[in-house]
Amino acid sequence: MDIKDYRYILEVIKQGSISKAAKALYISQPSLSMFIKKLEKQVGDKFFHKTDGVMHLTTTGKVYMEYAQKITTLDNELHMELRKIKDLNRGEVTFGITKTRGSLLLHEILPNFIKQYPNIRVKIIEDTSDYLEEFLYNRELDFAILNYPFETHEFDYTILREEEVVVTIPKTNGICKKAKDVPGLAYKWIDILELREQPFILLKKGQRMRQAADSLFTEAKIKPNVIWETTSAVTAYNLSTVGMGLSFVLDTYCKTIADPKINYFSVGRPQILFKMVAAYPSASLLSEASKALIRIVKNCIL
Repeated sequence: MDIKDYRYILEVIKQGSISKAAKALYISQPSLSMFIKKLEKQVGDKFFHKTDGVMHLTTTGKVYMEYAQKITTLDNELHMELRKIKDLNRGEVTFGITKTRGSLLLHEILPNFIKQYPNIRVKIIEDTSDYLEEFLYNRELDFAILNYPFETHEFDYTILREEEVVVTIPKTNGICKKAKDVPGLAYKWIDILELREQPFILLKKGQRMRQAADSLFTEAKIKPNVIWETTSAVTAYNLSTVGMGLSFVLDTYCKTIADPKINYFSVGRPQILFKMVAAYPSASLLSEASKALIRIVKNCIL
């Protein structure tokens, strides 16, 4: 039997129905039904029986499942061991990153990795977080740099660093004098209530940074003076640097593209923190080359 045969049956068992399994396997339901009938004919017994519309394993099905799980596990382990032998001498890593993060981090990450592992090819997919999660879920990426918690799926992950959401205020704005030193905070803290009359440049509704900002405003029971909305955190930041208004950015950005005309302040009690992580479908399937690249990413951003 082909290893695919075992995976097909295991998916039917996992999903509890042929239609759901076919959808998960990206094949048609008739094709999967025909495959099961053909396999049952080869074995000489049924794998499933239905009671009140619910699929149950027969004794033969249970034995098949037990050995199919062992076989697929061994197959995964075999491929992992083979990859370990050659991954750091040759191979390929495909990882995803948002365009904003890419513009800030790739110029540091890639030269470091290529210098240490010149024979490993790196492919980069730059897209929005929701698309990167879909690519990761469909195993089109080895890993992706994302914020945790995830939007649509659950993945294994390595924490790279915590990022603080800070408000950017032009130094010429007198409101900066309202900021205070607070023990334990990396930036001076300013009460969001002090900013209720200030003009804001925010990200579009639905984006994670906008969700954090809206939660902050809602908790303070204020309606912000939003003069501009954009899909780019960098655009919001750049408009802030020329005095157009206040914006929210992750402190990773301001450390990378710090502007002498801008002050950065903590907001909220406690301050707003995001976890930047390297997310992957399964830790057990992560290649040695991917692990090496994740280590370099972590070193570059700390």
